Amino acid sequence: MKRSRCLLTTTLLFLLLASGPTAAQKDKPLTGAFDPEQVLVNLEQTVKDRDWRRYGDFLAEDFRFIPFDSVPLEHPAVEWDEWGRAREIRFIEELVSPNYGAVLELRNNVLDRGPESNDRAEWDILYSLVTRGQVFRSRAIFVFERVDDLWYLREWIDTTIETDKETESAFSTSGSLRVVLSR
Repeated sequence: MKRSRCLLTTTLLFLLLASGPTAAQKDKPLTGAFDPEQVLVNLEQTVKDRDWRRYGDFLAEDFRFIPFDSVPLEHPAVEWDEWGRAREIRFIEELVSPNYGAVLELRNNVLDRGPESNDRAEWDILYSLVTRGQVFRSRAIFVFERVDDLWYLREWIDTTIETDKETESAFSTSGSLRVVLSR
């Protein structure tokens, strides 16, 4: 009797373990990425999938967007110091809405994989965003940080306004785009 009870308990335990994660475990989203490159892949994919909620999974808790120097002067009503993770997610929600249906390309033109340490990396990226058939190109420094062995985007820093060599037109700043889409 004891042996059959022990065998039954062992069988039930095995079946529970083999059945996979519980519903609570399945609902918990995976966050972060294994390296900075994968952070960019994931950000691109969440925009492509129109999944603004998942976009936030790859932003650091203390994420911040830092506009190009002239943008706060041109748009003083925007509280740029307050542009953190929550505000960025709201911006992405609008960006991927049917009104704009954006496609984001971050990885195609990494200009410099600058200073890197064990827990921090800075990449200079020339990126593009296509929305409503228009191509928006800009440049930014992406600062990544590693927390508990996973990487996140901590800062998106608008850099200099320069001329696009392909189109010979001036780049816009991502801050200007954020203002337009955040109204």
